[in-house]
Amino acid sequence: MAKNISILNALEKEIDRQLAKLPDDAIHAGAAVMKKRCLAGYLRIGKKMAEIGHPEDSLPTFRKALQLQPDDPDANYQFLFKLEKLNRIDEAWSALQVFEDKYSLPTPLYSISKKLYILKARLEYRKGNTGASRNMLEKFLKENPVHSHRAMACGWLGKMLDSLGEYDLAMKAFHEYNLIVSGTPVAVEMIRKNNAALADIETSLRWYGDKASFGWQGPMVRDYFPQPIVLVGFPRSGTTLLDQILNSHSALTTIEEKSTLANIAKRFYGSQEKLESLYALSGNELSACRQTYWSNATGFLEKPLNNSRLVDKLPLNIMLLDIYARLFPEVKIIVALRDPRDVVLSNYMQMYQLTPEMAANLTLIGSTKYYAKVMQLYLLFRKFMPGNIHEIRYEDLVCDIKGESIKLLGFLGLEWECCLESYYGSAKDRYINTPSYDQVTKPIYHDAIGRWKNYERHLEEIKPILLPFVEAFGYSA
Repeated sequence: MAKNISILNALEKEIDRQLAKLPDDAIHAGAAVMKKRCLAGYLRIGKKMAEIGHPEDSLPTFRKALQLQPDDPDANYQFLFKLEKLNRIDEAWSALQVFEDKYSLPTPLYSISKKLYILKARLEYRKGNTGASRNMLEKFLKENPVHSHRAMACGWLGKMLDSLGEYDLAMKAFHEYNLIVSGTPVAVEMIRKNNAALADIETSLRWYGDKASFGWQGPMVRDYFPQPIVLVGFPRSGTTLLDQILNSHSALTTIEEKSTLANIAKRFYGSQEKLESLYALSGNELSACRQTYWSNATGFLEKPLNNSRLVDKLPLNIMLLDIYARLFPEVKIIVALRDPRDVVLSNYMQMYQLTPEMAANLTLIGSTKYYAKVMQLYLLFRKFMPGNIHEIRYEDLVCDIKGESIKLLGFLGLEWECCLESYYGSAKDRYINTPSYDQVTKPIYHDAIGRWKNYERHLEEIKPILLPFVEAFGYSA
């Protein structure tokens, strides 16, 4: 991670040097071309910094782009969008107003940049101006039936209509969002890969289905590597909320959604032969894998752990609990659970960056089938390692944050700290790279509990598939 940032900083300095060579008046044949290239370079670097988890570092880069070309719509959009993602709403709004005052008169913002117009509607909503935001988005959708940014407008309008209690209209908006995205070439490829991912889960289900325990063949190695704390759960089950609460504890440091197991999982997940090799690891191989894991994990940290314990949060690593258990026999695993009907509905309502996993959520039935396979595998793992796992239901947590947190901390061997109840204060200073980024910076709320009941008539097809998991996790049918 540090190496990536160093490379990006070096590239940015090279652009700075190229610009410094231009004469003050910049009236020579190549000046305009050079400025255009430098602007594109700054934007690429800023986007990449945000992608690898350094959005704060991207802001000065975007500011350089704006100094170079203050009226460029894309540069303004990228800068404002990152501010919104960082929950710096007032700052984003002020910057947008400056742009509009200087560059959008007499031409309205709507005609200059549809992306900026839609983002302004989003900012209006974040500021509490729901009526104005709704009018802007509905105007856009009415006047742009096939526009490339229509999906974005539908997704944000759906969230707004849900908050207003207009559930049928909200579902209509979410359906159109997912339908538009499903037709893109990227989505078609990701859906194909999701089918392959389902096949990999089936392989694990067959392998573990007739076993009474993991029953490792190889040795259990004891060395100087500590046991991580693992936080998993199907997406939209409350892992981000738990991450923020745990990260507020003085003895814990979380890594949020980084692939700490990436190269290890490629070796031990996806085929019967790979699973057999996990079982047959020698002592030296096991130690080497533990070293690889900790090298990966510490590479994602901004500062040394020192005396802190690591919380490794990546929701869908719930499918890889066998690897964690093989590498770290005493691993502590926190599993976030939520009513399966709310989980599937919430995933369908999200505007995810498409990956093979998230592509399943482009349809309700696809999301349901993926959830069922993943959680079927988890239920197998749960039988094998009950002492390693602490389950915590989202509904119980939001109704009794202190009581549930004390139980969780007891599982981890830690004491309660008062700052955990105001976790949302520290969350404001972190970049939350999940769909919950605008929720976990607020005091805890109960609105998302039982949301599926508002959409029940749209869920008839999927309810029977989810029923076994509703019962397994203790929810009322």
